[in-house]
Amino acid sequence: MVRESVFFTKGLNKNKVDPIKRNGFLIHLVKRSPISVENSIRKKFIPPQAWERDLLTLWRERIISPLFFFWAVFAPFALIPSLILSFNEVLWSVFILDSVAYVIVVVVLLSKKFSLKQKTWIAF
Repeated sequence: MVRESVFFTKGLNKNKVDPIKRNGFLIHLVKRSPISVENSIRKKFIPPQAWERDLLTLWRERIISPLFFFWAVFAPFALIPSLILSFNEVLWSVFILDSVAYVIVVVVLLSKKFSLKQKTWIAF
């Protein structure tokens, strides 16, 4: 006989485990798995028309969207020192250009209105 965990048998007969609680716990783990979290993030950032088109368009969106996410997350590590230095050196053109570039990246990431072609032109 397999010994059941104390977590599942608390308040129950020691010889019997409630299958609903055990399965509910497993279902909860499956719902919060990294794959489901990744899919929910993808659906949040990839426009709905990409899911309806052909598979090639979907894969192109799946490649370009993480690029913008990566740039939005890691760009401040280079952006903040650049902004501080350009402000101290009174290089307003560099300050404005860096700020506008970062704002564009964040807007493209959060907006679903940009087409794949526009995202590609902005990225490269």
